[in-house]
Amino acid sequence: GASIRFPKQGLVFISVRDADKQAAGEVARQLVELGFSIIATKGTAASFAQIGVPTQLIAKFHEGQPNIVDILRDGKVALVVNTTEGEKAIRDSYSLRRQALVSAAPYFTTIAAATAAVAAIDASIVMGMGEPFHNADALLVALGNLTSAWGGKWSPASITVASHPCRRSIVP
Repeated sequence: GASIRFPKQGLVFISVRDADKQAAGEVARQLVELGFSIIATKGTAASFAQIGVPTQLIAKFHEGQPNIVDILRDGKVALVVNTTEGEKAIRDSYSLRRQALVSAAPYFTTIAAATAAVAAIDASIVMGMGEPFHNADALLVALGNLTSAWGGKWSPASITVASHPCRRSIVP
């Protein structure tokens, strides 16, 4: 079956639409606290700088090289968070999505999914789990265990897991 293989360290790429920048900043802050490094596109990096989240700037695919697709292709990115809005942005992110899939980097297209992933990563680190979550039930149990620590913010009943032939993703 499909496994959810979340990294426990490494480089995280984040590029989000304007409406998601504040929430993405919290996701980035939590990832940094867990030991990850953040790279982001210009607008997202500027937003993170305003709230003190250390971020390296990386070019979008169409902005020249080196760019995020190059870094993904080189196997340097452990996780991707990318939200888009509008046909042009979706079209522009095609190369990013494709390379993330080819590189087997977990890819999240909503802030809710990214937040759930961070909770799962945090749970696996806190619980000392050396293995990835091999099914959705294990992930939901881990998220449930964090519910009280996060002030009841997440409940296993509040999310579902969608299947895809190649991978699983968290869907709010």
